[in-house]
Amino acid sequence: MGTLRFPSADAPVRFDRVRVEVRDVSEADAPARTVAVVTLPAVSVPAGGLELPFAVDADVDGPGTFVVRAHGDRDGSGVVTRGDLVTTAAHRVTRVPMVVDLHPVEA
Repeated sequence: MGTLRFPSADAPVRFDRVRVEVRDVSEADAPARTVAVVTLPAVSVPAGGLELPFAVDADVDGPGTFVVRAHGDRDGSGVVTRGDLVTTAAHRVTRVPMVVDLHPVEA
């Protein structure tokens, strides 16, 4: 499906897990529906950053608008907290492999 791009940092960083979701965002004014998830355990990112291939098995051939969301979870809590990495843009699912940039949570 694509590549997760982790930013460079001053030192290596370890994430307890990285969760990648495909969500159906086709209904306006309604919560996005998660249609598929993959969890990558214990991801270590060197100081220079990392490009990590990923695949999510999702049925996206039917009607709907599907996007990828990712969360690099440092402490494994499942909650977005300072020091985690998240997607900050909508990455629409197409047949072309995508690059999903992750950005640090500052506050």
